[in-house]
Amino acid sequence: MLRQTEITGENWRAGTLEVLAVLPGTALLTSKEAAFYINTTAEVLRVWRSQGKGPRFKGRGHFIRYLKSDLDDFMSGFDHRFDTREIK
Repeated sequence: MLRQTEITGENWRAGTLEVLAVLPGTALLTSKEAAFYINTTAEVLRVWRSQGKGPRFKGRGHFIRYLKSDLDDFMSGFDHRFDTREIK
């Protein structure tokens, strides 16, 4: 078992992804959680929403949620050669 001081960097990321991965498809994730799950940023998700792109979402304004199953569907059709973080 990791001590709290050891849960940093990659250990923290891997642990968080493990928690998100076992959630049921019906789980609702915030923009920040959804962005972490699909390896982008909440800002990219906001831009995609404004452009009518990206994964399906529920809500409007400041109350936006993503079904985990919708994120999985989106990622299964995503071309991973184009990582949004590399675009300058």
